[in-house]
Amino acid sequence: MAAPYKGSLNTGNSKFAVAKDLVDRMNKTIPALPIQGGMTVFGPGKKPVQTVYGMTDYTRDGLAQSLGGVSKPDGTTPMGLGLAEAGALLKDASGDIAIIVFGDGEENTVSTKALAEANALKEQFGDRACLYTVFVGNTDKGRKLMSDIAATSACGSATSAGAVMPGDRNT
Repeated sequence: MAAPYKGSLNTGNSKFAVAKDLVDRMNKTIPALPIQGGMTVFGPGKKPVQTVYGMTDYTRDGLAQSLGGVSKPDGTTPMGLGLAEAGALLKDASGDIAIIVFGDGEENTVSTKALAEANALKEQFGDRACLYTVFVGNTDKGRKLMSDIAATSACGSATSAGAVMPGDRNT
């Protein structure tokens, strides 16, 4: 995620900066609803997976503050461990669940595989969990993995950074 993003959105910035910008923009558009929220980051450095927000009553300011504390990517991309952490965080959740994954789809760890963990989430929560992915990457292989992850849920979908925020904008 430290590599430059080659899309039209935030051209010249790292994939990490583009993903962080998209999460910030999404946070600013979520209406004030009584929902629970959480944010887990994978590959932030010393800890391969870290929950930096929630599960808690969602607030725009709370998520923004937590997002501000995520400073840079470092190390490998254990997306599967991030999905496993989401399953643990949501174990007591009731009702419908939305899991949104921002990433480049470049799974470069030999441990827990992301697609296997996405299928485990499907097994754990059934049709009440929807997996959405936002591809912030440069490779067809990464795009395919992000699409495959979203396809594990009946109600999820895959998109890309360029489709979410088309145009040449800078962070």
